[in-house]
Amino acid sequence: MVERAVVAAKREGIIGSTHAEEGAIAGAAHEAVSQLIQKAIGLNVGGKIGIARLDDHISVCVFFGIGLLHLNEIAIGLGHRVI
Repeated sequence: MVERAVVAAKREGIIGSTHAEEGAIAGAAHEAVSQLIQKAIGLNVGGKIGIARLDDHISVCVFFGIGLLHLNEIAIGLGHRVI
């Protein structure tokens, strides 16, 4: 999931190919996912990733549906980094 966030950010032109920018996206994505890991252990997970940038600030938001079959909960994790 972290790798997909970096690839998506590059593809959409949010970041360049520098090590600092890739690391910022990876760190913010890891932080967002780690906020939800305790809730998701042993359950099905599906969702979306949102990436935004304003000047030097990068934010990554993950929106998950966590649960079994149709008994899902909604969870949101947010990570932020500055380049």
